[in-house]
Amino acid sequence: MNGHDEKFARDKFLVNQKWRSFREKYYVYDEQNRQLFTVERPFRLLFRRNITVYHDATKKDPVLFIDQDHFWELFDRTYTVRTPDGEQLARLSRNNFSSLFRRSWEIRAATGNLIVKVREDTVALAVVRRLLNFLPFGDLLMKTDFHFIAYDPAGNERKIGSFDRRIGLFDKYVLDLSADSQRTLDRRVGLAAAILLDTAEKR
Repeated sequence: MNGHDEKFARDKFLVNQKWRSFREKYYVYDEQNRQLFTVERPFRLLFRRNITVYHDATKKDPVLFIDQDHFWELFDRTYTVRTPDGEQLARLSRNNFSSLFRRSWEIRAATGNLIVKVREDTVALAVVRRLLNFLPFGDLLMKTDFHFIAYDPAGNERKIGSFDRRIGLFDKYVLDLSADSQRTLDRRVGLAAAILLDTAEKR
């Protein structure tokens, strides 16, 4: 990691999307509402829409890149998380068809090994949300929360975190990885996943 290690040395991140911004922007805070990062995803019609996490609002010091791997994403949507010096931290992917029923992502290490799965909280709530999507502004009637799930060698599930939308008019979220005491998930990758759970899901 780099000189910004202390900013990632925590388990909770508050993620707020800037309202009415031509470019998708997010501000990341700690639990005391001190700003940690500025995140920007430029609006582009004909190119990949890569995401950059900056040290602060000046946007002169990037600390993380979340690169969209392909322009066409018919079957799978994949992103690579890397540092400014080119180190690949993880690859995040979503199957577009299975996510029609329950939104879910896989987080894999650079070696390809599965680290964590991220999915909507329950199947029942996922079905209700899909039905509400057929209504005008139906997506505003029920917030969408996600669970971060790790697996032991025997295949048993263990919840290590959550990404929950806070009640309110605007897009404000809490990424909580407090249950991940073994730090199974790199916090840089966890934050990248949190950003994608909003912007790549068009929430």
